[in-house]
Amino acid sequence: MHDLTRALTAGHPNWPGDAPFRLELTADMTQSSSVNLMQLSTSTHSGTHLDAPFHYGGERLGSLDLEVVIGPARVIDARAGVSVGLLEPFPSLPARVLFFTGEPAHWDVFPEA
Repeated sequence: MHDLTRALTAGHPNWPGDAPFRLELTADMTQSSSVNLMQLSTSTHSGTHLDAPFHYGGERLGSLDLEVVIGPARVIDARAGVSVGLLEPFPSLPARVLFFTGEPAHWDVFPEA
């Protein structure tokens, strides 16, 4: 099993107009608080995520069976770009297909909308 999740960090790119990722220390034991607390704020469309059917008017993600997102997958090298032609060498594909675009190397860059 491979976790594909990318860490959320300050300055993390997100869709234009969406709330940016923010993690703020709100109680600090070094400043006399009895505990350390943090506040997390972001858009549900930030970072590594699955666009739930709800994003397009369907069901919320919590109603989906986890088998939809967990299981065997084909990884297709798409560093040269994503096109229909990428699928031509594969006469059949599993239910899950992941396109490796090389984007981890370009995480700090977000194309203009």
